[in-house]
Amino acid sequence: MIRTSGRKRHVENERPWFTKQRWILLLLVLLPPIGALLMWMVTRWTPMTKIVLSVVAALWCGALVIGLSTNPETHDRSPDPVAPIVDDGRGPQSSP
Repeated sequence: MIRTSGRKRHVENERPWFTKQRWILLLLVLLPPIGALLMWMVTRWTPMTKIVLSVVAALWCGALVIGLSTNPETHDRSPDPVAPIVDDGRGPQSSP
C-alpha cells in the first residue's frame, strides 16, 4: 500500500505563504499589482480566469489610486461664504 496523501500535505505546507491561493486572493484585493503578478507566476488557473481577475484588479487599483488622490478640501468648487463688500460711494461712516 502506497501512502501519498501524508506526503502531499507535507509538501503543501512547505510552500511559501505567498504561493497559496488564499494569500494570492487577499493580495489581489489589498495590493492588486502584487497579487496579479503572483497570480500569473504561481497559480495554475485557466488563462481566462487570470485575464478576468487581472482586469478586475486593475480597475480596483485604479479606483484606489483615484480615491486616495482626491482631496475634498482642494477640489471644493463652492462659492466663497464671505459676502462681497459693496462700496456705496459715501466713504467711511461713523457709527453713533
